[in-house]
Parts: sequence; structure tokens; C-alpha cells
Amino acid sequence: MKRITHKLILALLVTALLPLGLVMVGDYRQTREQLTREILHRVRAIADARIQRVESYTETKRQEITALAETPTVGEALAAYKLAFSQGGLGGEAYRQADAHYGRLLAAYREVFDYYDLFLIAPNGDIVYSSAKESDLGGNLFSDDFDNRQLRHAVTGALSTLSSGLSDLQYYAPSRDIAFFSAAPVIGQDDVAGALALQLRKEDLFDLVADYRELGRKGDVQLAMADGDGAVLVAPSRFDPNAAFKRRVAAVKEAPQPPLLAALSGADGDGLYVPDDAPPHLAAWRYLPSLRLAMAISIDAEEALAPVTALQRQMLGTGLIVVLTVLLLSRLLAQAIADPIKRLKAASEAVTAGDLTYRANIAGEDETASLALSFNHMVDKLQSNQAALQQEMQTQVQLTERLTEAELAARENEAQLRLIFDSTAEAIVSIDAQGLIVAANAAVETTFGYTAAELLGRNVTVLMPEPHQSRHDGYLAHYHNTGVAKVLGQTRELLGRRKDGTQFPVELSVRPVTHGGAIAFTALIRDITERSRTETRLRILSAAVEQSPSMIYIADKQGIIEYANPEMCRAAGRSAEELIGSAAKLIEPAGEDLWHTVLSKEVWQGQYRNVIANGDERWFLASVAPIFGSDGDISHIVAVAEDITGIKLAQQELKQAKEQADAASRAKSEFLSRMSHELRTPLNAIIGFAQLMDDPDEPLSESQRENIDEISGAGRQLLKMINEVLELSQLESGQSALYMEALALDDVLAEAANLVEPLAEARHVLIEVKLTECATWTVWADRQRLEQCLIKLLSNAIKYSRERDTVTVHCSLQQGRARLAVTDQGPGISPEQMPRLFQPFENFDDDQWETEDSGVGLAVTQRYMELMGGRIEVDSQPERGSTFTLVLPLTPAEPHDA
Repeated sequence: MKRITHKLILALLVTALLPLGLVMVGDYRQTREQLTREILHRVRAIADARIQRVESYTETKRQEITALAETPTVGEALAAYKLAFSQGGLGGEAYRQADAHYGRLLAAYREVFDYYDLFLIAPNGDIVYSSAKESDLGGNLFSDDFDNRQLRHAVTGALSTLSSGLSDLQYYAPSRDIAFFSAAPVIGQDDVAGALALQLRKEDLFDLVADYRELGRKGDVQLAMADGDGAVLVAPSRFDPNAAFKRRVAAVKEAPQPPLLAALSGADGDGLYVPDDAPPHLAAWRYLPSLRLAMAISIDAEEALAPVTALQRQMLGTGLIVVLTVLLLSRLLAQAIADPIKRLKAASEAVTAGDLTYRANIAGEDETASLALSFNHMVDKLQSNQAALQQEMQTQVQLTERLTEAELAARENEAQLRLIFDSTAEAIVSIDAQGLIVAANAAVETTFGYTAAELLGRNVTVLMPEPHQSRHDGYLAHYHNTGVAKVLGQTRELLGRRKDGTQFPVELSVRPVTHGGAIAFTALIRDITERSRTETRLRILSAAVEQSPSMIYIADKQGIIEYANPEMCRAAGRSAEELIGSAAKLIEPAGEDLWHTVLSKEVWQGQYRNVIANGDERWFLASVAPIFGSDGDISHIVAVAEDITGIKLAQQELKQAKEQADAASRAKSEFLSRMSHELRTPLNAIIGFAQLMDDPDEPLSESQRENIDEISGAGRQLLKMINEVLELSQLESGQSALYMEALALDDVLAEAANLVEPLAEARHVLIEVKLTECATWTVWADRQRLEQCLIKLLSNAIKYSRERDTVTVHCSLQQGRARLAVTDQGPGISPEQMPRLFQPFENFDDDQWETEDSGVGLAVTQRYMELMGGRIEVDSQPERGSTFTLVLPLTPAEPHDA
């Protein structure tokens, strides 16, 4: 009885208090969630506003520096400072003049736009101007001594992308403070003149984000940059003024990551965050793409949710009073209900024990008395039915035995059907009216990669790619509503989808099945990947043959055409219907050799002439191959022919042109040889008479001596030119013979330098020969011709050098070849002149350089180097000089003694 009373009390308590508790808890949670959402909404709005401020600020700085970089004054100032810095450094007179002219204007730019510093930087990294005049002025961004990578990265990015950019925040040693920079390229008339860089004030950035008025007493704003796998604060926080670059945020192994790290990973968000070393707070975190920084704005959760905490305490007090009141009322009500139940319990126990004569005696007109009366009627009915029940049970036992025998037979039939179902090679899938898979055989795993167990209960769309996947449920609904089927009873080809997501062609046949009034569908699915690939290859092959520019046909062993492509029909002047069944006349001129080769099961290739449909005689290049049947014997032949008449005509014309060119070359060589001989005879006489006239016994006047010297010099120059022209002619006609031998490279270089030494002394030019690296090298060359090539390069270098210039000769080894380089400090060669440098009779002298040159020497040098298995290379810049390099292979012989 006590247990019934307790249960009634408990039931009444639950009935009365559970709804109240649920309402109170729901109200509390709803209030807390609503307040949390409002606070997070406010924090998000604050974060988005701060982000907008910062992005607007950075965009303004980009526009300002871009506009400044495009200002003509900045470009002129950069050019002036670069020139002055290169001439005498920061202390030179030129730099002081440039600073006097442009310094105030650049300082004014800095003051107007309120920058910490303004830099002008040359393309090579020299900081040629700084408004703040700190220790970085005069330094080089790319030197090892310059350790601030932010300014270097900003300038490098601006010069490489030709657009403005911002650097990361970092400690900057010259300013002894945290700094960040913006940089933009300064474009000159022809190229990039350098870069303009601005050192921005960190306070401007910090003031944009460090506004705590809406964040309560414990709210904070933090800015951080990536630092390894964690982050480091780059700005002071509200409660840690020294946090910049000292306070680090470490990554954690378990999710979620701290807000700053989440923002650096690109995941903007907001929510409740509970750090290990601080109370929970409501935060919003954002990524600043322009500065590659993360920003986190937080409000203390306890402070923000204080109204909810007060509401919780009030609800707990009210709930306690209600519990005590309901407990007292429940006890009284439970006792009033429990007494009649006790009497019913005693009657039930008696009936259960087998005493069907016991009756419950409960007076009254309430539900309990009515229940007792019904109980008594039930016992009466139970007595009358007990005998009938025993008879019914005996009959039921007999029916159960017969059903068991039928069930065993049905299971045996099902096992046989299942064996047939699983042994089928094609995949079989059955679905219900909702499209859920109810059966699948073993072949499904081979076809789709799913086991039958994995598919049961899943929607059949898992086996379909888009768009069938998203449309299938609509197809089913349309069939159920209208009875109209699109695929039932048909065999279709479409795409299936495997477990790994790959798609493949299948052949699908679907049949409806009705069982017990419910409709289902069974699909037979066959993988036709190989068949589809074969059909695709056949289509491609057919298109290639049909569209081929070559003439292609297939004939039987007797030469009767069974197929001809369009190009074959065009050449024959007949349609495909006319050609099929006719003899293959296109390859008749090839004769018996063709048929003998093909019938020997080999491929025949050759050229022949034939007359086409319009009567023209054409040349053809053909390949004829046998086609083998399944028995290994030849069943057909395939011929592929191309019209090469144009190539034949071009070959004839080329042969004629070569013969004409050879004749012209022989005529030219003969003319040059005769001309040289005819001119050298009188020139030698003139030079000889000039020497005879310079008789010491009969002194000449000063003007007479000048005339004699002019005659001798002009004669010798003309004779040299004739000799070079004759030598070039011999080279072009292949009449020059070389004596190749292993040469000690340092000996050849030293001898060539000694031969041009008088010319260098006369022009006051220094020759510097560096033979240390090649002291033991040996090359394979003609000694006389190699010296001639070196002397030509040295003479040219001396002639185009100024007084007190230096001509350098040095050697190096690259990829098994010796490189002999002659470098001068002359006027250099322009890009326009470079293509004509080695052409005969090209001369680039001008009035500034008083030199005499036939324009043939470099052409001769190039040809000799090619004959000796080498080459000549040139590298030149106008006004900076030229380097001519002779490249020769080393000999396999042992190095000689130095």
C-alpha cells in the first residue's frame, strides 16, 4: 500500500511539477539564448564595423600611395636622388643639391598625409631618401645587413606586380617601434624607376579597432598575425599594454581553435569561447585580408548574461515553494485513492490463485466502485470461458503443426530462388514504391562496389549520378499519380554511379512487380563499359578515316574495292557507290611488286605516278597492308595514299636553285680571286714607291712626309681589306684548309696578347690576362686560325676602348668546353645592330670612334670557329662595353704542364 501511495504521490508531483519545470526551464533557456543572440549580433556588428574601418583605411592608404607614386614630382625626385646617391653617396654634393631641391616637398607630403616616414627606393634596393632620416637611409633592402623583411617584401611585391601593397606589422629596428609599410612602383618613361614606400603610423590602425565603449567593463579587442602554427598579438590589449609581439596564442589539438587562429585560417565566426586560462566570453572573430591579420572582439559572458543569472535565482525560489505545496496535496489525494485499490488488489490475488468465487466488495458510486463491479462481471465471464478455452487450445495445437510444415517448404523454395538470384551475372536491384532498396544480388558489389547489406534500406538514387539522382523521386511520384511510365518495360543505356563516385555506362531494364496489393520494381543492370569504349573507338576510327586528307580504300584479295573514303572518291572522280565493286586502279602502276609484297603478308610502301580523273598526271606516296581474318589468312587489303606531286615539284625546283646557287658561288669566288690578284699588284707597287720616296739621304719636308704616310697607311689598309675579302671568299667556297692539333690554351692566349701589345700601348689601353683557371687546359684547334680569331677580338676591343680603359682576357669551363672571353669597356652594341654583327661588310663605326675596319673580320672569325667545332658568343650593353667569347671543346688528352 505504501508503494502505491508513493507512486501516486510521485505521479501527482510529476503531473503538477513537470509542466511547470519545463516551462521555467524553457523560459530560462529561451531568455538566455535570446540574450546571447542579441549580444552576439551586437558583437558581430561591432566586428564588421571595425573590419570595414580597417579595410577602408588600408584602401585609402593604397590609393594615396598610388597617387603619390604617379606624381611627376616623385618620379623626378627619385631619379635625382638615385643619380646623386650613385655618384657620391649621402655625403656627396650632388645628394645635398637634390635634397635641397626635393627634400622640403617630400617632407610636406609626409606631413600632409601624416605618415611616420616616406622612402624613395632604387630598383636595386638602395634607400636613397627617407623623410625621418633614420638609420635605414642609405641602406640596401636586399643586403644581409638589412633585417626587416616587411619593408623588403612590400617593395619587392610592388616592383614585381607593378601595383601597391601593404606589409605585415613587425618590430622595425630603425624606428625602435612596431611598424608597417605600404609600397608602390614608380614608373619611368621606359621602365620601372624604383619604388615609393610609406611607413604608416601604427596608432592610426590601433585607434580604429581599440574602442571599448560597447564592450562592457571586461570586453577586449585583439589583433594578431600568424606565427608558426600559432599566432602572436601585434597590438596592445585592454588589460595587457605590453602584449604586442610578446603574447602568443598557441594552437590546440582539439577543436575548436582559439578565435584568433580560426580567423587566420580564413574561418570568420562568432560564438561562446571558453579559454583554459580565462572565464568564458562571447566573441566574434574576423580576418583582415589587406593586412593578413586576425581580429577578435570579446565580451565577458558572465557580465553580459547577468540579467539571466538573476532570473535563474528568482525562478529557483518560486519553484521550491510550489514543490512543497504540491507535495502536501498529493499525499492527501493518494490516500483517498489507495484504499479501494487495496481491496481490488486482494480480490485480484484470490482470482489469480484460482478462486473464481471471490468477489470485490466496494461500496459507492464513483469510478472505483464501478471498476469493482466490472471486475466481478469479468470473473463471472472468466468462469464460463475457461472450459471453452481449453477446447480451443487443443484445436490451435493441431493448426500450428500443419503451419510449421508449410513454412519449412516455403523456406526451401526461397533458398532455391535466392541461389538463382545471387548467381546471376548482371546486377539485380528491387525497390519499393518509395524508391528504397529492398533486395540486391551479389553481382551488385562487382558492378557498383556496394555490398547488398550496404544498399538495403537506402534510396536507389545512390546508384545514379546527376541529373537522374535528383529527378528519380519525381519520376516515381509521376508514375504513382498518373500510371504513365517512361522507362518501365524498356531497355535503356544511361550512366550509373559507383561507390567511389565514378560514373560508368550501364544497360537498364526495369519491370514493375505487384505483391499483396503493393507495387515494387525490379531492375536488371548490365555494365557496358567495355562495349561503350569499343563503340567509341569505332566511331573515332570511322570519323578519322572519313575525314582523312589521305586517300583510303579497302579491297578484297582480288583488288575489288569494298570501301572508299571521300578523299578517294574525289581523286577518282566517282561516288562511293560507283567505286565499290570496281577494281582498285589507283595502285595499278605499282605493279606486281605491290601484290607480291602484300600477299606475302608484309606492308608495301612506295611512290608511283598515275593519271587521276581530270587527266592530270600526279605522284603518289602509298602504303598497302594486308588485313587478317580470324583464321590468320589475308581477307582484305587496306591502301593509304597521299598526293605528293607538290613535294616532287618543290624538290625539282630546289635542285635547280641549288645548281644555280653553286654556279653563282663559283663565279663569285673566281671574281674575288681575280680581283684580289689584280688589285694587290698595283697596291704593292704603290706601297713600295712610297717607301722608296722616304729616302734618309734626301729628307722630305713635313707636308711631303705627311702625304707619304697617308699614302702608305691607306695602301696597307686597302691591302688588308682585300686579303680579308679573299679569305672570306675562300671560307665560303670551302677552299680553306685547317691543321687541327691539341693546343695549350694558355700559350695561345699569351702569344695573341703579346702580338697586340704595341697597339694597346699606342692607344694607352691596359690588357689584363687571367690564365690561372686555364693554365692546364688543352683544346683541339688550328693554332694559326685560333690566334687570328683572338687577335681580331683583342684588336677590336683595343680600338673601341678609351684611354686608360682595361681590356680583360679570361677563361672558364662550362659543360666540357673552354670559354675564352675578351671584355672591353667601349661603347657597346645596340640591340638593333646585334642581328647584323656577323654579316660581312657591316661596319658600325661613327665619328666618336676613329677606327678603320672592313666589316669582314668578325664574319671570318665566326666561320673559322664553326670550322673548328666551336662558336662565338657576344654579350653587350650600350655604353657599358662588350664581351666576345670563343667556345671550343677540350681535348681528351692529359693536361700539359703549366
